Amino acid sequence: MTVPSRPAPALRIGITGARSLAPDQVARLAAQVRTVLALIRDALLAIDRQADAGPAIPRLISPLARGADRMAARSALDLG
Repeated sequence: MTVPSRPAPALRIGITGARSLAPDQVARLAAQVRTVLALIRDALLAIDRQADAGPAIPRLISPLARGADRMAARSALDLG
């Protein structure tokens, strides 16, 4: 087992947003949030390959209010 010489980097992503979203915009907004979170995840994976550290640890921080907060949390869970 190889022990990394440095601790794993961590990135905390804060989210807050509107509680009431226009129903006709929810799908578009969810897709955009998922795209941004996937880009962040992919960037962290690229850093992992270059760094002499353990895998980067992304964390989404949200108060889990209805609307945008829960949408982002759902997207983050779906992406792993």
